[in-house]
Amino acid sequence: IKINPRDFVAAQDFILSVKSYWTTNLYPQLDQNAPIEETKKTVNYQFFSWLERHLQRFKYSGRYGIHHFQNQFRKEIVESFCDNELLILDDGLRYHITNGADANVIREEAIRSGMKTLRTDAIEKLKAGADLLQIYTALVYEGPGVVKKINREIAQYLQENGIEHVYHIHKIKD
Repeated sequence: IKINPRDFVAAQDFILSVKSYWTTNLYPQLDQNAPIEETKKTVNYQFFSWLERHLQRFKYSGRYGIHHFQNQFRKEIVESFCDNELLILDDGLRYHITNGADANVIREEAIRSGMKTLRTDAIEKLKAGADLLQIYTALVYEGPGVVKKINREIAQYLQENGIEHVYHIHKIKD
């Protein structure tokens, strides 16, 4: 079933509105000092539990969920990444991974195979005119320290290339 983008946005907005209402109006009514067994018996808590279970499911996998909606565009999305974003697992990289090589060895082999480092990826995006970088995966795997690491690497790049401010990076062409 094809989903109209307007319907998708409306459904997601509704889910967000309900969750927002819960967090700003209903959740504060729970007695934070009450024992958890008592809190679980309250109508607000039971309602919240139901909302959390079902709204999360609707948000991601329901008829108007993110997965179902984005799945319509899977082919275009995958094709848009095939040219420059996916790392092909070549024989050298496969060998190191399957033989349990040290993470640094695997990283170096991946870079030789064409993997972009956070620094390279961030600088490419800034050169293209980006003002903001999305680093969700890096945050998950490396933790919040990754932000400082990327900032340090961008600052190092700026210094190496005699660039005064990150806003001037888009003027540099390799």
